[in-house]
Amino acid sequence: MPRSRNPNRRPRRRNGPRRNPSYRLTATQGDSAAYAGQQITILDVPGDVRTATATALGSIAQVFAINAVNIQTNFHGYFNSVFQEYRIRRVVFHVCCMAQLPGATFFRFEEKNAGAPSLNEMANSTSRLVSNNGANSKTTFTMTWIARDLADLGFEQITTDPTSAYFKLFTDNGNMGTPTALNLLWIFRRSPRLNFVVLA
Repeated sequence: MPRSRNPNRRPRRRNGPRRNPSYRLTATQGDSAAYAGQQITILDVPGDVRTATATALGSIAQVFAINAVNIQTNFHGYFNSVFQEYRIRRVVFHVCCMAQLPGATFFRFEEKNAGAPSLNEMANSTSRLVSNNGANSKTTFTMTWIARDLADLGFEQITTDPTSAYFKLFTDNGNMGTPTALNLLWIFRRSPRLNFVVLA
């Protein structure tokens, strides 16, 4: 006599249950065979707080490097006794407007050019344009840089300090409408995630 099927029972997958991929699995996917079997540790490191102040001319043209020293002041001394190599997998910038002013500010990530940003660079590239008015809820936001190319995904010696990318801000009075006065305009905190290879 055939068994009756329970209508409330979920059908079983033929290839077993589907599992959500963990960040630990995706973090090491595609790495060199030289790292096979080595313990790779994932750490979310607390970042520091930085500010951006408009000058008396109403301008900001700042660059913040995404590298180990800017993540932790004594990065090498702090991690050198435990880990052998590292890489920066991502950095989240939590940005908040500290003023209620007219005008707007450009934000973007740049992986090649370390120079101070210009209006032409910011306007003709993939960037984010945000109001200078902190009363607008959209002036509190996050931007995330994620390592994607082979150079950034490679592990570095813990004593080295390559720069993966740059976080840039730009505003001025003539084009962006920021007032000509000293104003603390933006504050942000960086929250980086790193992979470390433990000392053998």
